Amino acid sequence: MYPVSWHCEQSKIVDIAFVVDATGSMSDEIDFLRKELNDVIFKTKNANPELTFNFGNVFYRDHNEEYVTRKQDFSHILSKSVDFIDEQRAAG
Repeated sequence: MYPVSWHCEQSKIVDIAFVVDATGSMSDEIDFLRKELNDVIFKTKNANPELTFNFGNVFYRDHNEEYVTRKQDFSHILSKSVDFIDEQRAAG
């Protein structure tokens, strides 16, 4: 048996996906996410300036609603993620 040597480098890319229940009972949580998202991400990015952050979103509802999933692909532009979340509402 030969010794195995693995060399792993840490990635400097961080993908963060917000997966959010957008059914009617989640209205307060979506409002909280809207209000707090910028602050949380700003603090995280400032604490880790060497990292590149990508943000994506998936909002989901029950079958027979206006939609089952609504998504936004990953982007390194935080304002795209914030704008997408700002447009979402709970219903159903």
